[in-house]
Amino acid sequence: MILLVSSVTLLYGGGQRSQNESTSPPVQPPQATPVNPIPSSPPSTLPSLGTVRANAEIGFKAKELWEIGTYSYDPDSLNEGIGGQIAEGFQPTGLQVNPGSSVIVLFSRIPLDDKRWSFLQIAPLSDVNTELSAYLVDGWIPLDFSMTPNDMHVIFAPSPTEFKSWRVASISYPESAGPRDILQLFQEPLAGQLSENRYLYGITVVDRTVHILFVESEFPPTGQRLEMFAYPNDGTSAFVGIDEQVFRGGVPAGFAYNDDWVFVPFYF
Repeated sequence: MILLVSSVTLLYGGGQRSQNESTSPPVQPPQATPVNPIPSSPPSTLPSLGTVRANAEIGFKAKELWEIGTYSYDPDSLNEGIGGQIAEGFQPTGLQVNPGSSVIVLFSRIPLDDKRWSFLQIAPLSDVNTELSAYLVDGWIPLDFSMTPNDMHVIFAPSPTEFKSWRVASISYPESAGPRDILQLFQEPLAGQLSENRYLYGITVVDRTVHILFVESEFPPTGQRLEMFAYPNDGTSAFVGIDEQVFRGGVPAGFAYNDDWVFVPFYF
């Protein structure tokens, strides 16, 4: 049974808003053939995720239901790592890419009948409209995306759902902002997109600007409501927080981090 998303819940409240949105209707591609190998990309530097990993030493309650994998930025590593996890009954539900270096994937235990997947690099960013729209029209739905100032990476799964349009909402926050302030900035764009049947299909952060991908469809990805969380990037808090929400029945809808915070939306 698929339930419509009926509400948005944030972990904190308070703050001021800085928002910019870009809109793109899908366009019919001449040919869209998803493939797993990725083109070469010059190395760039992204913040590191804390070093504590999913293990029983910090008391995880849902450790069999999620995993985080780190892979080299090359086709063989990704095909073996991501493809192997999907074959074992996991679905990618979060993505962070350091182009030319590493790919970090958050997995949730969601067995899939169709085990195909695709990992796409879009560069330059001026090609995002054409490339992302082509995949949507061709029946592929983003599971999450990751951006740098120079490029975008998206991980896709096939879907029978018809998608009509997509939008990226960008929310910037000042250096002095705490989690209460930051998450309050999400309230208006999240509620506005949900009211237009656009659902969250990924999140990424570049410096102190959070970008959220919304896709218009008849049904949301999963669950009854959306909750957004921000955890300190201290090597422990995000992993404990993800485990707590998965134990509650949440399914991650992406994850993103900078030097200070790890952002994870969940559908329940």
